[in-house]
Amino acid sequence: MYPAAHGTGQGAEFMAPMAIAVIGGLLVSTVLSLVFIPSFYLMINRLNRAIGWVFGKMADPNVSDEAEMEAEAASQGHPAAAYPPAPARPHLVSTTPVGPRPKILGPDGMPLAAE
Repeated sequence: MYPAAHGTGQGAEFMAPMAIAVIGGLLVSTVLSLVFIPSFYLMINRLNRAIGWVFGKMADPNVSDEAEMEAEAASQGHPAAAYPPAPARPHLVSTTPVGPRPKILGPDGMPLAAE
């Protein structure tokens, strides 16, 4: 694009502004994608960790509030057993075996994949 932006001759005054705009767009998009976006991500990530460190329990919505529920129930004179137990924290990967994999059968009743 540099020759078109710096060119002389017939039609150069028509092509030069477009070439300058393309060069500027490439430079701006390169700076945004290689410098600004990663820097912004690091700042947000550090801010998230700082907020999690400062607020601790409030930053993790999966923490059980069972002790707080029991204390509230005791202060109101209700038995703590009336409240259901807090749900277990969900895990992304199950560590318990779920049994054998189901066999995928074709229309003729034969397995589609070799087991």
